[in-house]
This record gives sequence, C-alpha cells and structure tokens, in this order.
Amino acid sequence: MVGRYFKNLLTLSSGNFFLTHSKLDDVDIARSRTADLTYADYENKSGFNFSTYREITVSEKNRLDIRMNYKQYEFNKELSVSFYVPKNYIPK
Repeated sequence: MVGRYFKNLLTLSSGNFFLTHSKLDDVDIARSRTADLTYADYENKSGFNFSTYREITVSEKNRLDIRMNYKQYEFNKELSVSFYVPKNYIPK
C-alpha cells in the first residue's frame, strides 16, 4: 500500500493469514523514517487471534527497539478504573 506520506508492506502467514510482519517507510526518501513490526506467538482467546509477542523497530535519526510479550489480555470486557480528584486540586 502506498499513501501520501508512507508506504506499507504487510506479510501474512500461509494457511491462517495471520499478520507476521509490517514494514512502514516514509515516501520521502530524504526523511529516512521507517518502522518495522514483527508479530508472533498468536493465541486464540474468546474467538480473537492475538499476537502475544511483538518486536518494533522505529528509526529516523535515532533507532528505538521495543520487544513486547503479552502475558495477560482480554477482549470485550467492561473496565473499571479508579480515579479521584486530590483535595488540593484547583482547576485553571
């Protein structure tokens, strides 16, 4: 796929067509921005296929490498987040 700012190349696994790799490059070669994403270790939980291991590399002038390993995840569950406003908070 080629868009106005980026081109994206996707790689799917044979058989089940899971996303295994995504390569995102800036259309402007002079900018040299790129992102490389790898997806692995798919699990099927509640009918959703989910990659529990991901590697992400983002670079332009500097390079950032990220590795994520999901140990717990849920889909379509109601979330509850506790939040309180401190007594000394003054809105501006």
